[in-house]
Amino acid sequence: MLLPEDLTSYFDPWFKRIDKQLGRADGRAVTHSDNLARLVDANFFETLNRLPDLGDLEAKIEELDGRFDDVDDKIDTAEKNLEDRLEDLDSKIDDVDSYLKDSRAISQNALCTQGWQQVKPVKGTSAQGIPGLPRNFPQTVREFWQLKELSKRDTLTELVRSYEVQGYQQWGNQGNTETRETRETRTVRTSGL
Repeated sequence: MLLPEDLTSYFDPWFKRIDKQLGRADGRAVTHSDNLARLVDANFFETLNRLPDLGDLEAKIEELDGRFDDVDDKIDTAEKNLEDRLEDLDSKIDDVDSYLKDSRAISQNALCTQGWQQVKPVKGTSAQGIPGLPRNFPQTVREFWQLKELSKRDTLTELVRSYEVQGYQQWGNQGNTETRETRETRTVRTSGL
């Protein structure tokens, strides 16, 4: 059996060999860390030298940011203008559509001659000036003919005003050609005799 003294002498060459290897490894580590330190220093100084370039880059980024803001503003303005034009176009299309419907109704109504035939309503203007269909628009030709009756005079007046017919106030005098002036003149002549 080996004694502890013998163990030391037995392991001593191994320890020496390990010490040598550690010394070499340590030397290599120091050399490597020195090399890394030099490389880090070089990179650091190179970065410091480029900092003015980064300042230029930052200015360019700010300039581009300003340009993007301008483009965004222009796009927003263009979108708003486009929306306004589309709304205006929709309104005009609605007006044309309404005009075509009224024109079609007028054309079809002109062909109606029999009392039973349906009459298409045509937009007029309300007493408040709002375009729309009159409230009591007749449904048939017969109902239109019946507007001559005295009991329907309010409906006829409403339709006449809705369609802005001029001179309807004189319609009651069509059969009578005598005016107030001629009536007054006749009254003066007859009273003077």
